[in-house]
Amino acid sequence: MEERKEKILLVARQLFGQYGLKSVTMDEIAVETGMSKKTIYQVFKDKKSLVAEVINYEIDRTRTIIQGIIESKELNPIERTIEIHKLIMQIQRTYPPQLERDLQRLYPDIIAQIQSKVMDNMRRAIVDNLRNGIEQGYFRHDLNPDVIAGLQLARSQFYRTRQQMSFLSDYSNEFILKELLKYHLHGICSTKGLEFLQTINFETL
Repeated sequence: MEERKEKILLVARQLFGQYGLKSVTMDEIAVETGMSKKTIYQVFKDKKSLVAEVINYEIDRTRTIIQGIIESKELNPIERTIEIHKLIMQIQRTYPPQLERDLQRLYPDIIAQIQSKVMDNMRRAIVDNLRNGIEQGYFRHDLNPDVIAGLQLARSQFYRTRQQMSFLSDYSNEFILKELLKYHLHGICSTKGLEFLQTINFETL
């Protein structure tokens, strides 16, 4: 990626996350990048296109990380599942809630495209890992990878429905999602996989 464009994207991402989409102007982005506003507009035709590029940049970065996990020769399919879980937790912790609210309010078409793209990327990675796990004997052979991947993605959306579960108010999001991970893995693992699970210390995740 062109160095100038990448600098604008990184600065815009930081400002959007800190102050929200509506509050940040193109003038402020120009000041923070040390570029003129004219230069910014030579790279991005308007604020909406910049917002879309910022989000796509983040999606591509995350996809590269996930691909690295899936292709890692040092991890077995169970460990890859755990690493993807840890990545989702990191994203949830660092993704500014205000940014999503602003996207939904100001750019609903962008948020719809984002959610579809992210879900598709994650689904394909999870399906690949499930198939590998079945082939290597870590996961049950009678699983339907497409269905299980959908259930795994639904689990990752827990944050969106947490407020409806008052009976879980005494537990943190991370604790509940860790319990869901253990529940998920014990449900899909074969005898070989269950034996390997005994070596995992979930308390350190």
